[in-house]
Amino acid sequence: MRLTFVCLNADMSSPVHATTVRWIDALAARPEVDHLTVLTLDGGRVPQRPGLVVRTFRRRHRLSTTWQFYREVARVVRQGTDAFLVYQGGPYPLLLWPIKLARGIPIYYWKAHPHISGWTRLSARASTRVFTSTPAAFPLALPHVVVVGQGVDVKTFTPRPQTAGSADLVTVGRIAPVKRLDQMIHAVARHNDRFGARVRLDIYGPTLPEDGGHARRLRDMTGTAGLSDLVTFKGPVMQDDLPPLLGGYRLFLNFSKTALDRTVVEAMACGLPVLSTNQAVAQMLPPRLRDALVVPEDDLDAQAEGIHRLLSLDAEARADLSAAVRALIVKEHNLEILIGRIVQEMGSRR
Repeated sequence: MRLTFVCLNADMSSPVHATTVRWIDALAARPEVDHLTVLTLDGGRVPQRPGLVVRTFRRRHRLSTTWQFYREVARVVRQGTDAFLVYQGGPYPLLLWPIKLARGIPIYYWKAHPHISGWTRLSARASTRVFTSTPAAFPLALPHVVVVGQGVDVKTFTPRPQTAGSADLVTVGRIAPVKRLDQMIHAVARHNDRFGARVRLDIYGPTLPEDGGHARRLRDMTGTAGLSDLVTFKGPVMQDDLPPLLGGYRLFLNFSKTALDRTVVEAMACGLPVLSTNQAVAQMLPPRLRDALVVPEDDLDAQAEGIHRLLSLDAEARADLSAAVRALIVKEHNLEILIGRIVQEMGSRR
């Protein structure tokens, strides 16, 4: 199969876009993929592999960028591409739709975000298949939506006994309203008040320019709640640094209203229990783990009790829970398994 992978950014040096490169590398390693061309709006560091070509199409203006995109598409069509796989954002399924109609080349679309805009709806209808992580991650009732799970490199994200957790709470992700860090901070405050504790929360993640005001309000809120010395904004962290970092904590918090956050799956792959309010997380957990790790999204007391319960586990119970979350990710949300499912689905349509 000659495959064309379309994405917004591919850069192993980016704390946000390194995952895209892991997808590219896993696709290029598949025996079914003879040649992989990556068309990316912005490029960076991508490991070299035989049969892998990366082309960047951003130009100074939107019109010239679109023109260059179509020039690159024309090139891969002449070379005989068998399919397009569009990863996450951008208008690319719609831009590729005329090629699909004219040449019969299928468009596959990975999208894992519960907000369905008009453009997303049109992109989904233009696509041959839409791949997503959980039903809640793409809540659009279309017959060609295929749930394939999330994908984490379980060889990289693995428990690190040498950094066995001693710090309290951690969360990783963009500093944005949809991540509900305000609710998280309130839950920590409620926990500390109810249980007479001084539990700390470390928040890792970048702040995009449009979210700068929200980040300032969060910092002000920690001061008002008397948590300035307990809630720390650590800034972005590189993916390669995450496994040992996560190993230093006892509990990961995830209160977002998004899809199945990749950082949740990465934490679990490292054997770190996750307390979550996210329905996408609830959907991927078996009943025993769901009862232990999922709490109502707006119940501060339940969230505080969940934090206390999980931080109070003895060594044996903690080791059992750690092994269980790790085993789930290895079996169901392994990047190699995810890519295998996607490639198999694409192969069945040829």
